[in-house]
Formats: sequence, structure tokens, C-alpha cells
Amino acid sequence: MINSKADFVNQNFLYFWLSMIAKNYVSEGMGNPKLMSNVLSTIPIPLPPITIQEKIVEILDKFTSLEAELKAELEARRKQYEYYREKLLTFSPEEVEYRRLGEVADCYSGATPKTSIAAYWENGTIPWMNSGEVNLGRVYKTENKITKAGYDSCSTKMVPPHTVVVALAGQGKTRGTVAITEIELCTNQSLCAIKVQNEIVNSYYLYHYLRGQYLTLRKISSGDGTRGGLNQNMIRNFEIPLPPLSEQRRIVEILDRFEALTNDLQAGLPAEIAARRQQYEYYREKLLTFKRKTV
Repeated sequence: MINSKADFVNQNFLYFWLSMIAKNYVSEGMGNPKLMSNVLSTIPIPLPPITIQEKIVEILDKFTSLEAELKAELEARRKQYEYYREKLLTFSPEEVEYRRLGEVADCYSGATPKTSIAAYWENGTIPWMNSGEVNLGRVYKTENKITKAGYDSCSTKMVPPHTVVVALAGQGKTRGTVAITEIELCTNQSLCAIKVQNEIVNSYYLYHYLRGQYLTLRKISSGDGTRGGLNQNMIRNFEIPLPPLSEQRRIVEILDRFEALTNDLQAGLPAEIAARRQQYEYYREKLLTFKRKTV
């Protein structure tokens, strides 16, 4: 905790300054980055007149306030998406037919080339999806790519665009998370690709439906806690409601609009939040850059 001298240091001015500069004083030693208290006390701070400090705080507060409002709006829109998803995707057995996924889709997992063999990874051109990337929701690119030799060395399989992917295992909250591919890729062994029969199931309908089944998927996982895991047999036996394709497309059209607003990094609220964050950081640096006074 830092107590500033109120007569010549504005507490919020100090906060904004340290939020920008303190990272430069973090120790990386012993694999546990931390800002030592004895180092913190040595960080120099600029001291323009208190009236200037207050004006800077006023400007930067407006940026942080706007970002907070956008984040609150984003959370409200996410809840709205979940509300309509539940409303639109809740059916009684009398309303629609229920089918096992294995009856209307091919379900298969991938594999991982040996990471110790550089020829399988260096200069790779084949997108390879790992378990963590299922959290992206819609997968337009992957962090890693493998070579043809890497692909041939293991049992991974190509997954076409518009294929639903479910995490079979993973740390923490990953298991049961659902994504959909927007590019052709292959996956690791902890992901199950669900390639639907297009004349029966709209893949984006399945994507939205399974996203709403996250807790159910985790509940049927083998084991308990974070040690549990799904398997392909569980996925194949998982039942889904199948209204007519025209109704599936109508549901997708509605839910896609809500999801774009909450997840789209190019045009939705996340993009707006990122833009405001960049704007805040730009003006923070501009407003908090001072020439050192010579004595």
C-alpha cells in the first residue's frame, strides 16, 4: 500500500503513473515475477503541479470509466445471448426428434506429432489446434502448424471448415468447451471433431446447442473434478434435438447476431473495448511523459 502526500501528490495520479511504469521494475528471478517492496520505494515519479496532476487524472478517468461501461455492456450482452440460446434451444421430446450424435455425425479425435522432432514442427504449414484454443469459440487460426512429415507421423486427421470441436480433456474449465472451425485444420488427441451430415444438422446450430450443454457435458465426464474426461463414445451417444433444418437456420441467424456482438474481435464489443484500451494507453503515455527538470 502506498500513501501519497496529499498536498503535492494526487493518489490517482500516482496510480496511473505506476500502472504504466512499474512493470519495468519487476524482477524475473527464480521464475516468479514480482515487484519487490524495496524496489518499489526507489521508483522515481514526476511531480508536476497538483493542478496539472488533477487534470491528467480527470482525463484518464474518463477513458477508464468508458472502458468499464463497455465491459458492463459486454457482460449484459453475454447474458442476453445465453438467455435467448436457452429459450430457442429448449425443446420437449414431443416437439422434436432427439438423435444421438453418432447417428448424424462422424466423431473423431486427433493426435500430436512428437514435439522433440523439429522436422515435424519447423516451417509447418498445416494448422494444428491444441486444447486451449477451443476457448476461442470460432477458430480462424491456430498458434502452431505442423509439417507434412509431422502429420504423417501420427494419427491426427484433417478437420474441414465449419466442424464443431469439443474438448475431451484439459486443465480447469476447458473440458466440455465447444468451438467451431472456420479453416481446415487438424487437432490434438484431446479434441473431438464432430462432422455433421449437412442434410440433417446445421453445424452452427450444433455449435450453439452444445455451447449451452457445457455443464451437462462436464457432468457426464468420467471421473470427478478437473481429473474427469470425456471420450468419443460419450460424444457419439450424446443426444441432441433436431428441429427441421429451416428452423435450425432461423435459430442460428438469431444467435449468431448476439454472439458476434459479444465475441467478434473485429466488430463487436470486444473490438470496441480493445480500441478504448489502446486509446487510454496512448493518452496515458502522452500525458505522463515529462522532461526531467534540471537543477
